[in-house]
Amino acid sequence: MNSQEKITIDSPVRCLPYANLKVEKLLNKLGIKTIRDLLLHPPSRYLDFSNIAKIKDIRPGEAVTIQGQITSIINKRTWKRKMNLTEAIIEDDTGSMKAIWFNQPFIAHRLRSGQFANFSGKISVHDTHATGPETYFSNPAHELVGKTELAHTGIITPVYPETAGLTSRWIRFLMKHALKYVSQMQDVVPQEIRFQEKLLPIQEAIKNLHFPSSLEIAKAAKKQLAFEELLIIQLMVLKS
Repeated sequence: MNSQEKITIDSPVRCLPYANLKVEKLLNKLGIKTIRDLLLHPPSRYLDFSNIAKIKDIRPGEAVTIQGQITSIINKRTWKRKMNLTEAIIEDDTGSMKAIWFNQPFIAHRLRSGQFANFSGKISVHDTHATGPETYFSNPAHELVGKTELAHTGIITPVYPETAGLTSRWIRFLMKHALKYVSQMQDVVPQEIRFQEKLLPIQEAIKNLHFPSSLEIAKAAKKQLAFEELLIIQLMVLKS
């Protein structure tokens, strides 16, 4: 697209930042060709990482977000399974803990000692025998604090249908940019029917479909879009 052309909701997804030709082809495999298509690509489920906890309060099995400073991060290679292991130490004002990623050595280049970040995931426990049980994050989602609006941690996090080479993290990143054009979405459902059925306006529904403040509002967003889809089908049947 010519750089002088105005980007609209019906522009190709390649118009979004970092959506290069490779990303565009992967999105096309999911049936996503335009920014509108991306906005209408619903999450398959949500992970509730809105519980921000202190390290001293965490319990094994909990899904939480820890906000702290990285005091060290290194790559290792396990001799038994010949696996790449990235290990970070996270510290807040109540204590410290490990975060471990398997076969993701690039993380040690993305994150650095001294940075403040969010880490979200389930708390695992490992019995070291020598020192007893040790709690740690296993493959947590991570996000630097303060640079941009949160998209992966500390929130109700959407998980999308994916294709090889295109993760939910990538889709969330692109979705944040796509939502800049949500104001161009127009309601199909007439206002009186929306009030009667207690439906959200389309723009509000799209925002809460992808980054809801609660699971209840996410459910309401899905209800609105399902109702709209059914209405469009009924109108097409009547027209044919």
